[in-house]
Amino acid sequence: MTRAERREARRRLLAARFYYWTEVRRRRFDDVMRILSEHEFFVDERSIMNVLRDVSHYLSDLHTRRETAAALRRAYPSWNWEG
Repeated sequence: MTRAERREARRRLLAARFYYWTEVRRRRFDDVMRILSEHEFFVDERSIMNVLRDVSHYLSDLHTRRETAAALRRAYPSWNWEG
């Protein structure tokens, strides 16, 4: 996997986690930003927002398909999708 491919995979994972916390678990936006920033990806909230903007097409696709925790678990098996 190239550096660019790893970067894109990481960005898509961050979007999937954002979707999971906001849509599947129904957490508030500010709580989700704190979870992603302080507990999962260890980057500042501005960086998270930049990534979400850059992969908005993928995030929209997750919304359109109404992905479930089970589908996200299949796509990213090493992450906890149970909350």
